[in-house]
Amino acid sequence: MDTITLNSLHERISAYPDLSSRLTFADLDRFMRVCRHFKPEIQLNIKVDRSSPPSRLPLYLHDFIRKVLGFDDLTMFQCWVALRDLVWLDGPSNLLHEEVASVHRHGHTADRMSERFSDTMFYPPTFDCTRCSSPLRDVSRFPAVYYARDSGARAAYSTSLHCKSCKIRYYHNYFVEDKVRCYYGDLPAVIHFEEHAFVEARLCELFTLLMLFAWCAASLCSPPNCQPPLWPQTFALSSEQVWRAFFLNSLLRDSHERRQCLSMPDTGSHEARIRFAMEARNLRMIREGQPHKMHACGAVRAVVTDGISIGHPCCATHNCSEPLANNRHHFCPKHSDEAVICVVADCRSPASSNHRTCSKPTHRALESYRDLKQKAFFQLQGRLKRVGVAQPTDSVVTSHPNDDEDLDHDVDADLDESEKSEKGNRQLKARFGRRKTHNEQLIVCCCGVIAARATMYGAESISGVKDFLKAVYGRPEHLPGCIFYDCNCKLQAHLRKQKDWFFLRSILAVDVFHFKCKHKESDEFCQKHCNPAQWPELSDGEGNWVFNSSAAEQANVWLGGYLAIVREMLAYRFDFFLDEMIKLRNERLVARLEVQGKAPYIVPTVL
Repeated sequence: MDTITLNSLHERISAYPDLSSRLTFADLDRFMRVCRHFKPEIQLNIKVDRSSPPSRLPLYLHDFIRKVLGFDDLTMFQCWVALRDLVWLDGPSNLLHEEVASVHRHGHTADRMSERFSDTMFYPPTFDCTRCSSPLRDVSRFPAVYYARDSGARAAYSTSLHCKSCKIRYYHNYFVEDKVRCYYGDLPAVIHFEEHAFVEARLCELFTLLMLFAWCAASLCSPPNCQPPLWPQTFALSSEQVWRAFFLNSLLRDSHERRQCLSMPDTGSHEARIRFAMEARNLRMIREGQPHKMHACGAVRAVVTDGISIGHPCCATHNCSEPLANNRHHFCPKHSDEAVICVVADCRSPASSNHRTCSKPTHRALESYRDLKQKAFFQLQGRLKRVGVAQPTDSVVTSHPNDDEDLDHDVDADLDESEKSEKGNRQLKARFGRRKTHNEQLIVCCCGVIAARATMYGAESISGVKDFLKAVYGRPEHLPGCIFYDCNCKLQAHLRKQKDWFFLRSILAVDVFHFKCKHKESDEFCQKHCNPAQWPELSDGEGNWVFNSSAAEQANVWLGGYLAIVREMLAYRFDFFLDEMIKLRNERLVARLEVQGKAPYIVPTVL
């Protein structure tokens, strides 16, 4: 306690000589901390002016706090009358370990739900309606679990209040009006991420950092089981709960940065509600791009674009970008009729009942062979080959040329027809497994900042890369001064054929590594139009390159660490997660560039 509080405490206690003789300063300090801890509960019972303490405590609170402190009725009453004004002032309200144990012991054994307490109680931030200023009534309380970064999981109670005039119910993080859940504007220290579960925001940030720096999946972020004192059940965060906490914390942070309030439907499952907000964020990211898409560190801006082969399940129809309803489906709802067609390429016959192919013998043979390869012997033999374990040649029977394909999981299957047709040998191709997106295309500034990301569904085509660059920068004057791309020779030929002059102001060079290793000296067009050595602004005149044209390859190494995490995600989760990781990585990289004196800035754009 400070000197002013001690003097005030001495003055008030001196009016009760018998009280000052029975209690020590430590007892009085305990009384004020415990009462301050339950101050919101006290305010619930005040009907007029909540800025002043009531003349006496509600009976159920009087009895509960008395039991926690071990006081008798007279001592409890005298302490409240003498110290209530000091209790109502802002001050320490933290409970010590033994006080927490006492709260759990007496709070959990109470008879009525309204009298159950915990050391962790969550209330709305206001006790008056924000619309009509009427006092909130209709208290609703339910048990919950609180997950904290340092202390693990413990019992908690959540209280909500209702305004009968405005038909609004207020919760700890949000209010519900007309079946819409609207979050308050400030970043909360504790997030109500499930109906009966709260999580500390610092724990969500820990999950985020583990994913960002260590490529940890949600299952690796879940803390060990924690047994709260006197709580009858052990609680632990599941992988799905970790994802929910991560997604909601990211959405709240994003809304706070934009100075807006997050809102989502209050009906349906939690997954459906948060999906609505995540898809809205994904659409905004497509429309507006990453915050650092116009990043620059010098007078000449240079970027590198390249693709990395990580993806998510998508519709098996070529280049279809419609999302799947379920990540085990092969077709989106728009092309669901294709599911009953034979899976052999170029065959449009209906598949037979309980089969993936039609009744043609050659097509049915592919399916029979595919089913055979899924047997345990073929799976184990294929796994043995992939790890490179030596086996005697006579211990394993001769295998089919394609036995090294792992068909234990749903993947593409290209299988040879065993019979000879009238047209000679031909190869039949069938897709029994799911299709996945082809690659993620990145635009990376040469300092390492990732300016943009896009999903290529069918292939990394030249026209697709061209459209991607146009969508990101919008206008020719917004383009970087130099764009490195390993297929810029083909891109330039395509632009000339199309008479597209959008990139006329930019240098379209092949990055140094690919130009030396993958472009022939005999290719006169590439040597003439894409050799980076022909532009003096790309070197310092002493044989050193000014820009790191391998920045995209280096960024791909980082992004590739998420392959195992995102490969089974639905599209909306996939996009949200990668965009969030890129955004956080950019923020830290830009901060490092500032420390290094690189003077990073955002190039202003004209709409």
